[in-house]
Amino acid sequence: MVGFLLRWGTLLAGAWILAGSLFFFLGEYAPTTGPQYVSEIERKWMADEGLFFIRPGMMILLLTPVLSTLLIGLSSLRRRDWSVVGAVLIIIGILWLNSPFR
Repeated sequence: MVGFLLRWGTLLAGAWILAGSLFFFLGEYAPTTGPQYVSEIERKWMADEGLFFIRPGMMILLLTPVLSTLLIGLSSLRRRDWSVVGAVLIIIGILWLNSPFR
């Protein structure tokens, strides 16, 4: 389960970041003349230069190991493996202290 989360979380984050990078380069090097943007959404994506996709991709990439650590902790709690639960709590505490969200 942890391997599944890490694999698919990384692939999802990579896809979001790749899409944002493509929008960034298309917005950066788009010709100034020619047809206007087709829709309002496309105009916003191009004006944002891909950050609309890059930011969530980075958040998914950063949260993937945190979620896998929580998943390991819950699995160890269910098996009553207290040494692993304690180690996971220490790791989560360190991550929380270094988090910009506290």
